[in-house]
Amino acid sequence: MEIEDMTRQARNKALINKIETYKKIGLTPSDAGCLAELGQTAFNTALVKAEIDRIKEILKKYPNKKKEIIQAIKDNFPSYVEIF
Repeated sequence: MEIEDMTRQARNKALINKIETYKKIGLTPSDAGCLAELGQTAFNTALVKAEIDRIKEILKKYPNKKKEIIQAIKDNFPSYVEIF
């Protein structure tokens, strides 16, 4: 197996694990996928702002799960800690 394939498989497994974390909290598969993909996109101001706006939408959608969602985001993406 080539290095690229191994890297892709590792990334896919990490993404699946993140999705499962959010699904356990009770998010829809779509919302779980959205949050799991944070940081997967190229970082530029527009993308980060769009991601933050989407996080805010998801937090409003699940007000009783807000603390759990924020903690999961912090666990999965330590660089996002500053946002919260």
